[in-house]
Amino acid sequence: MNAFLKMILDGEKAIIYEFVNETGKSEVTEFQKTLNLSDRKKVVKLLEWMSKTGKILNTEKFVNERGPICAFKSGQIRIYCFFMPDIIPKTIVLTNACIKKSRKASPAELEKAERIYREITRKGK
Repeated sequence: MNAFLKMILDGEKAIIYEFVNETGKSEVTEFQKTLNLSDRKKVVKLLEWMSKTGKILNTEKFVNERGPICAFKSGQIRIYCFFMPDIIPKTIVLTNACIKKSRKASPAELEKAERIYREITRKGK
């Protein structure tokens, strides 16, 4: 099975996809299943807001981490993503997620998001 993108939200201003790996699993979906209901609702609300408005101006909720990689933030929760306007207009791809354990973003999680970015953008061109 090849990796692919699965649409999870189709809003007015942005379409949000999640990366599904070769085994058919989405790290973001699997991660969300581990969260308590309150945290899960906060994450869903952030994603819905982004799909509806196309932006989140609060850097405590959404931030550019490095290069093309951004992160949705809720407390210590991070969901990494990137925009794909050159390939599919108004598209955001969720790559991976984690609980942030230090002040800085995890280099391993950022590298994973960048690897997925390179894989997806290479396929789209």
